[in-house]
Amino acid sequence: MFIGSEKMSSHVTLSTLDRHFSTLEKWFSSVPKHDSPDRVKTLLQPILDLQHNFRRKEKQITFFGAFKAGKSTLLNAIIGSEMLPSRVNRATGVVTKIGYASQPSASVTSHTSNGKITKKTIPFDDLAKYILLDLSSGISKPPQGVEEVVLHIPLPLLQHHCTLADTPGSMDTQALTERAYQEIEKSDLAVMVLSADKLLSETEKDTAGRVNELLNGNIVFIINRIGLVDKEEREDVLAWAKTTLRGLGNSLVGQPRIFVADAKVSLQEKTNHTVQTTGISSLLEFEQWLEGALSTPIGEKIAFISRLGILERHLLNAQILFQNQLAEAQITVKDLTQAEAQASANRQTQLENGIMRDSLRLSSIKTQLDHFGETFLNSYTTNAEKLIVSDSEWQGKLNSCLHLALNSYCQSIYQGITSPILQTSIEVPICDLNSSTINPGIILTEDSSAASIGGWIGGTIGTLLEPGGGTIVGAGLGAWLGQSFFGVDVKQQALVSLRCSAHSILETIRVQAEQYIDEVDQLLIDFDKSYNFNPQPSPSLQTAQKNDEYYSSLVSWSDEFQNTINNIKMEIVI
Repeated sequence: MFIGSEKMSSHVTLSTLDRHFSTLEKWFSSVPKHDSPDRVKTLLQPILDLQHNFRRKEKQITFFGAFKAGKSTLLNAIIGSEMLPSRVNRATGVVTKIGYASQPSASVTSHTSNGKITKKTIPFDDLAKYILLDLSSGISKPPQGVEEVVLHIPLPLLQHHCTLADTPGSMDTQALTERAYQEIEKSDLAVMVLSADKLLSETEKDTAGRVNELLNGNIVFIINRIGLVDKEEREDVLAWAKTTLRGLGNSLVGQPRIFVADAKVSLQEKTNHTVQTTGISSLLEFEQWLEGALSTPIGEKIAFISRLGILERHLLNAQILFQNQLAEAQITVKDLTQAEAQASANRQTQLENGIMRDSLRLSSIKTQLDHFGETFLNSYTTNAEKLIVSDSEWQGKLNSCLHLALNSYCQSIYQGITSPILQTSIEVPICDLNSSTINPGIILTEDSSAASIGGWIGGTIGTLLEPGGGTIVGAGLGAWLGQSFFGVDVKQQALVSLRCSAHSILETIRVQAEQYIDEVDQLLIDFDKSYNFNPQPSPSLQTAQKNDEYYSSLVSWSDEFQNTINNIKMEIVI
């Protein structure tokens, strides 16, 4: 017997499901591309894997329940033989799947010590060794390395692209419970097996709610061992179960759909080929309901909404991470933006202060031009006077004295400017005053020819007296001849003219020096106007901005994907 909806809803056509498939596939293929961190890839991959799962023909019906609720015995009753191992003091420790094949076979999938996955065929007589919990150590644990056992049998029910899965008892150990949940997450329909004598503990209620939410209500219930309840109390027990489970299930499978049975009795009846009773021990109603669901379009719809629920579960897990990462990236962007803006403002203030100091420094350099000028005059006149006194060919060499003093003058100005200016990063031109327009300007009197004659005579005589080196003697003799016989003191006249021309030169180079300082000042003004106080973001900020953009796109993608799923669910009316 069963309690629940008498008919299954079938108002959604298969063409509608095809349209929904196509809509979902667009979202699967539009996941934002990025060099994702491993934790994002870990969450995205199950979602992307579900893209092909939606069109999978095979439907998995997973039986789960508390430890020793009779799941394996129930499946044996459906199969019609004691194929699955079942012991009084030992329970199932490994997921066992049963699919259709014309010839029976059994295989085991295991993990080797080096991490490889192996699959081998095993005899049916060895099933217990690979399925039942190992109690040899005093602690119940699944067989070492065994992942799952797969059976293929010629059971007509399974011809409708159906696989039945037996799971370890949930609510036994944490490891076995999680393994059962992992298998439920692959399921299209969950069958919760309850024991009538220990019906619906708080843990069982929580588990039923969790599975119901995961599979969008694709859960039905079988109350097993109903024979353990006194006949006069059975109706009350069933009514209480229906009330307790109200709200679970959906319009396709029932809200809720509850079957009652006694698996041991049903198994004996099938094994003995006796006629099944119409009483509480019969599993016939469940088998008929399941076959009806699997062999009609309703089965496709049941599988579709279950897979939607599994997709939602993975999408929700991803959304939580995306939102957390987005919030973290936004905080990082905000903090770095503020820090870099403050640093830029500080640099701007420092630069403006530096430009102001440099401008004042340039003004100070102008006030030092008198000092530089005095140094220039002393250097030039001293060296020139030495040259005039010691060298008869001094007139042709005065320019070297001028250029030496002028270079020293320019260097003093340039060094005075570049010492503070360099902090602004402008390129200060070399101070190179236009010496081509400057002439020593030594002017001798009209008697200079007499002086030249005297100098020539003195030079000639000096050469005769000192072959190869009579310059000094000749210069002195020439000066004496010029002064004694022609009445002209040529050196004195040249020195007087030198001093006059030096002051004239100083006036010229001062004008040029002031122009040079003004040009440098204009460079400061132009630099201040053109300097970019909005520099490019730092690499750290650019990375944070990219993360912000990426996680924003992931949040938008996942939110819109979820909205699409919600719209589909509303149309299906789960």
